[in-house]
Amino acid sequence: LFTRSFDIQAITTLDVGYVLFGDEYKRGELLVNLSREHREAGLECGDELGDHLSNLLRLMAVAEDRAMLDDLVGLIIAPGLRRMIAEFNPERVAAKEKLYRKHHRTLIEKSDMRSGLYGHALHAVYAVLQADFTFAERETFKDVSADFLDSITRELEIEYEESKPQGQFQPPGGCDSGAKYTPPDMTPPDMTPPGMTPPRTGPVNRNRQP
Repeated sequence: LFTRSFDIQAITTLDVGYVLFGDEYKRGELLVNLSREHREAGLECGDELGDHLSNLLRLMAVAEDRAMLDDLVGLIIAPGLRRMIAEFNPERVAAKEKLYRKHHRTLIEKSDMRSGLYGHALHAVYAVLQADFTFAERETFKDVSADFLDSITRELEIEYEESKPQGQFQPPGGCDSGAKYTPPDMTPPDMTPPGMTPPRTGPVNRNRQP
């Protein structure tokens, strides 16, 4: 259930920076800053990046700089959680299922009754933040334009293009388009070597004086 929710054919991702910024350079800036904060706090991020929700919650537990902590929660974690929770909306889930069916031969089986369980867990985390911190209940970045569905759509399209066989001839219209392919007229190649004059054709005048 965890894998189906967050990793493979996912409903959303726990990488908060990706949820907010996608692959834009702002996520790179965020990761650099978080790497410094984790290092100064003596924390290891393990197999995940510094903006993974689990690493952010661990950083919160040991952070001593209250101003940094308020910014981390109000500007990064809370907005990211709101977006993650929104991805469990049935309409959003259905849109992603349609996308995955288009690009994958098989889908990982899931229970419709249990597929939203982690959405409730994210709600619980958000409720705790609301109780302990004061932050805006809206987007705080004017330039946050990342959308998880749009991001995975681009990724899957790139994977599809890269998976196409390279160097194979394909007639105009595509093999499955039903278009009739008519090969171009074939013209015999000129076999005359460069700088040579083609031999005469026709009868030869053998009485001609040199």
